[in-house]
Amino acid sequence: MGGPVWAVGLPVLAAAMSRLDIFRAALAAILLAMMALPMGAWATPSLQVVIPSADTVPQLGIHLDVDNTTTIFTKKSEGGHANPVNMGLTVGILESRKFGLEGGLDIREQSDFPLSYNFKILIREGALHYLSPAVAFGMYQIGSAKAQADFDIAYGLVSKTFPALGRLSAGLYIGSQTRLVNRDGEAENAGLMASFDRTLAEIDGRLWLVVDYMSGDNALGALSLGLAYRFVMPPGPGVSATLGYNIYNDKRIAGENTITLQFDIDLNQDW
Repeated sequence: MGGPVWAVGLPVLAAAMSRLDIFRAALAAILLAMMALPMGAWATPSLQVVIPSADTVPQLGIHLDVDNTTTIFTKKSEGGHANPVNMGLTVGILESRKFGLEGGLDIREQSDFPLSYNFKILIREGALHYLSPAVAFGMYQIGSAKAQADFDIAYGLVSKTFPALGRLSAGLYIGSQTRLVNRDGEAENAGLMASFDRTLAEIDGRLWLVVDYMSGDNALGALSLGLAYRFVMPPGPGVSATLGYNIYNDKRIAGENTITLQFDIDLNQDW
């Protein structure tokens, strides 16, 4: 992981992790404040297949999702398993032509510590200069300080859309030293995030292709491929489903490869 990018990027993210209790307190305050709003509800961050995307939910918009991840055609004796079902709620907190802010919570069941939180701050593509990329940073799977049961991942991403090609995103992450470990139990809690996504307008404007990658020989490190279809388009509620496949960097720590089936509903305040 050496090199000048890591030398600059990781200390910044490490400093963010050292202030995790402040983030938890701030997020709790935002959650309480949002309860007073007529559409106050909360959920997962806007994702590609697994990693965050450079998008936010529109202000007072609500995103609901249910994510199922399991092996397929693999016997339990050979590593077959299913991850806890993730149920999320995300709300758009602030939105402007240049900025976006969202936050939310996830419930993973069955799990001893099912509740976690997330937030994302977005500087939109073209906000700083007409050629400037989007910049997103935030945290997800923020768990209980006492339980120390979640991955507490902080990240930063830059993203740029190229005509005809699609959108490319790349960045860094750092997470819990006790949860993001390799098969020897050593910390493997920092690395790269990258993704490519594109609407397949040539086939159907409701069809969307995505590939994302998270480095690290830990429980989350994987290459993920996904194909999504939006059944209902705005101005009504957006309803979509994503079918994906996760290829883990180290099966000895992450387990056998899995498929993921994700259902999403987007509710716009104008609907």
